[in-house]
Amino acid sequence: MKQHEMYIYQCTECNVIFGVDTTYQDHNHIVCPVCISDESLKDVGCAVAVVTREPAESKCRVCGCTESHACEGGCYWVEPDLCNRCAVAERDGERSV
Repeated sequence: MKQHEMYIYQCTECNVIFGVDTTYQDHNHIVCPVCISDESLKDVGCAVAVVTREPAESKCRVCGCTESHACEGGCYWVEPDLCNRCAVAERDGERSV
């Protein structure tokens, strides 16, 4: 089993609670994984997540980043095959990340 320290956020717009690994440093790019917005995020604390089984490495369908080769500055998954940076770019109508 592997433990990950997580920052915990709540989106007050869609009422989802999610965690971001503490190794992710750039909090300017954190968005809700459901509504892909940062407008209604509330920092609700920290927690430790215990991973009992490591999933296969995901790959972003837009930029091709992976868990072991993240976007410059870091990123996290908002869908199984979409990182937060590409989700924001898609939402804002940008072509590249």
